Amino acid sequence: MKRRVLALLLTLVMLVSCFPMNLIAKTSSSIAGTADGPLSLTARESKSGFATGREGKGSTANTHHGKLNTDRFELSSTPFSENDAAASLRSGDEVTFIVVLKSASLLGNYSVREISERTEAVKSQESKQIKAIDSAKKQAAEALGKSKHEFGFDYTVAMTGFSVTTAYGNRKKLEALNGVESVYVAPTFALPETDYDLAPLTNNASTMIGSDILNNSGYGGKGMRIAILDTGILVTHPNFAALPDDKLDDPITRQSVDDIWYTLNAGKSTPKLNRSYYNTKLPFIFNYATADFDVSNTYAGSDHGTHVAGIAAANKIEGSKAVGVAPDAQLVVMQVFQSGGGAGWATILAAMEDCVRLEVDTVNLSLGAAAGFTDVPTMMETMNKFLESDIQIIIAAGNDTNNAYGNRWGMNMSLLPNPDTGLVGTPSTYSAAISVASVDNDGYEQLYITVGGADFGYQDTAATSATSFIANFRNRELEYVMVPGYGTRKTSRKQCSV
Repeated sequence: MKRRVLALLLTLVMLVSCFPMNLIAKTSSSIAGTADGPLSLTARESKSGFATGREGKGSTANTHHGKLNTDRFELSSTPFSENDAAASLRSGDEVTFIVVLKSASLLGNYSVREISERTEAVKSQESKQIKAIDSAKKQAAEALGKSKHEFGFDYTVAMTGFSVTTAYGNRKKLEALNGVESVYVAPTFALPETDYDLAPLTNNASTMIGSDILNNSGYGGKGMRIAILDTGILVTHPNFAALPDDKLDDPITRQSVDDIWYTLNAGKSTPKLNRSYYNTKLPFIFNYATADFDVSNTYAGSDHGTHVAGIAAANKIEGSKAVGVAPDAQLVVMQVFQSGGGAGWATILAAMEDCVRLEVDTVNLSLGAAAGFTDVPTMMETMNKFLESDIQIIIAAGNDTNNAYGNRWGMNMSLLPNPDTGLVGTPSTYSAAISVASVDNDGYEQLYITVGGADFGYQDTAATSATSFIANFRNRELEYVMVPGYGTRKTSRKQCSV
């Protein structure tokens, strides 16, 4: 019951991140690596997608005698969809296809426990699936001939099929293969360039949503396994240090992963021996984008994954105010973002299938594409298989406000018949997902000087680090002199610390 309560509570993970979906991408961000600092991240806001304004925010261009003139509202826009996106592709454009075969998936017939334990019935069905996949891939190779193509992941858990990257013009050839049910373009959830600094904090996240109360009541996430599909993690951060034995309950171990390594998509994608175990807190780390064990931000270019992981399950340690929703849970770290800021569905799906074999309780996807769609039935069916497995799939709703925000009329409004097509992003629009939006963090950090045991806040207006007060005097004790005519009558030399 405790694991179930914590799994539901983790739907709040992204509520306190203060990190919009469209701000995740490639940045030169850094995350605090000390025990006494908050998990912080810098990013910049996208300027793309908004019309240039002709009137300011205070413009009355849309009003007439106090009434709104609706004929000048922003023209309605068509939401992004796989079908619309495909219509804009040219024959020679390189895409990644998901090829779905008619064979049943493992989740269609077996439980998560049966799949993870590799029962004889599961092994028998998977053997048939692999034969069907190999046959289809052989046919595909012959059909594509000299046309450039590269096979990616094979899928057996939530569907039977494979991914292949080739020219869009080859779609009909793939659809014509024997045993193929459908072929669709795998979406890539791209994250735009940004240009202003944003620093979400984690040190008050748990108290803001009340998870600290549950933690103090005994719900600390002990025995839970939380998968973070994101940009990786800073494995050396003190809040992700090894969990003591008394915090572990049926944990993922080095041996338990070794036992199933070559059944995982991770294990199949690299010839290397299993090195995914880091410690009892991070028992599984793997980069699905590079087929390697380096999950640092070096490749993806963002520490967003560390920030999200911290909100979900940062350890409660002395000297740190940052505490996760489930501090006693184990983290399964799956890096899915490519260099350049995009995460492909083919890669995400491979990681999600491994989540089943690793028996995770919750999968967190803080990613997406604005103006979400639900018009790919096969993709919906695949997502529903995870829902039926009782694994909680938590996906960011995004923070794209509405499709008329910043429009040229100054009213930030769409046409009345089409009020908004930009609020919720894919894949959180699928019914299998718990779609979670964000709210503003209610805490902030303040620079201060301590005088006589009292703290006095101040604003450092320095333009450079050379003149920054905190940069030059942090943690130092300084003398100060009372200015005559201000404060008390007594003017004396005192001590203060910064």
